[in-house]
Amino acid sequence: MFSRLSSFLLLALIPGTVATAQESRPAVTPTPAAEIRRGEVVGQDDSGKSWYERRMERAASRMEPSLQGDSERLPAYLDHFQRTFIEDLRFFAFDVEATADGEGGVALTGYAEYPKHVNTFAAILGALGFDPVTTGGVTLLPDVPMDEAFGVISTTNAFLYSKPVKPRETVTEARLGDSVWILREADGHYYVHGMDGYLGWVDADEVEAMDRETFLEWNDPKATRVRLRQDIRDGQGQLRLPAGSLFPLKSTLNDRTVEFLVTPTRGHAVLAKDGQELSDLLAFSDVSRMEDDVEVAVAAAKGKLGTPYVWGGTTQEGVDCSGLVQSSYAAAGIRLPRDADQQSLVGDLVATFWAPEGIRRGDTLFFMGRLGTISHTGMALGDGQFIESIDQGVQINSLNPDDENYSERAAKSFVFARRVVD
Repeated sequence: MFSRLSSFLLLALIPGTVATAQESRPAVTPTPAAEIRRGEVVGQDDSGKSWYERRMERAASRMEPSLQGDSERLPAYLDHFQRTFIEDLRFFAFDVEATADGEGGVALTGYAEYPKHVNTFAAILGALGFDPVTTGGVTLLPDVPMDEAFGVISTTNAFLYSKPVKPRETVTEARLGDSVWILREADGHYYVHGMDGYLGWVDADEVEAMDRETFLEWNDPKATRVRLRQDIRDGQGQLRLPAGSLFPLKSTLNDRTVEFLVTPTRGHAVLAKDGQELSDLLAFSDVSRMEDDVEVAVAAAKGKLGTPYVWGGTTQEGVDCSGLVQSSYAAAGIRLPRDADQQSLVGDLVATFWAPEGIRRGDTLFFMGRLGTISHTGMALGDGQFIESIDQGVQINSLNPDDENYSERAAKSFVFARRVVD
């Protein structure tokens, strides 16, 4: 089923319809067209222009009040676009250049993870009078075979860099056993998303690359895991296993020795020394507690089915998308930030638009609006189903094109999922 789902999310070609969940509540009234959200009027205004048209013109006018673009200022336009329309370049891959063709047009080259970023920048340049604006030189990521775009850090620690070659900046550090999503390969390095979503180039020799199936098994949320409470060092004092690392449990040999996997193909055993308790070194994940927390959050979300959409709302009197997710997890004692873009930074990255199979019940789902910013969120219910609050109210829809309540809108805009329960 999810292989079909993955194909749809990659190509966005399969037609479908949105069906609302059956519910005893009366039909809700859609959000009024004149409502103001984040300081902007939703829908058309007196000019008859759509919100998107107004937004592009406004963005262009902030770059050039006359709306007359200057090819020498293309780098400044690009910088303004990145700061305004891309949530955070540390999490959203976008490395694009704009080059004037000398005849009033502009060619975009480079790479980007999300087409909406490329399209929005092109639309702004169009509003500045550049014509044509060509985007065919932009490579969309991932730029590797889809079944080879997964890996696990295979060394004690691995640095992620801003570029694959020197001079470069160190941007973060990954630990042994951390999952990575591979976007492209160059100069002996992989460009990856880490478990926190962070982007960077890592030495390919420090990654155990694998296929989709092996990667999903490695990240099985139902597997008991071992979390290290302190660094594990060898007899010479060299760091071997960093504190905070999380590994799947392989076996408990006795009350003083535990064996676990550090990568899908390598194991390791930890022996408690004399006078040391095993519990001082590591802790076991409580799968049943995590499942209980998820079920509390899911039940709270389902309790709002049919609730009207109210911008800024968080209760059964009316709730918006992020208010639904926030209040539902609050019922389980888990505090999340208020807005969808803020919530998109919480938890481990578990699925992407090109690899949605990692989605599990309770995961938070994030969707990108036409401008290229995170504009919507929902909660996964399993098997492609998810609950969300949209203008028609709180309802259950699906990312699976085979389902009756399949939402083409959601499938086309889904970008990634995170897991907030650990």
